[in-house]
Amino acid sequence: MNALYVEEFAANIFWALSNDPRPLTSEQRYALSWEAAMERFENAALITMDQRPHLQALDRYLASAIEMVRQRYAYSLLELHFTHCRIIILV
Repeated sequence: MNALYVEEFAANIFWALSNDPRPLTSEQRYALSWEAAMERFENAALITMDQRPHLQALDRYLASAIEMVRQRYAYSLLELHFTHCRIIILV
């Protein structure tokens, strides 16, 4: 079964390398433009009213996760500082 896929893939690659692509339509060119990409991004980022409670819960969860990382990072820096001081004292 895989041999058939490899043969089909090789045939398609050979065809693509030996033929010129068709010109894009104006709609296709627009769909690939930066402006269209930004419109898709903005539409994907829209928040509806029924999504707000879920996003507020996510905000609270992320805030607590960030605080946990900050506390752990501060503790690690404190450990590093004391370890560094011990090395300096021992040397």
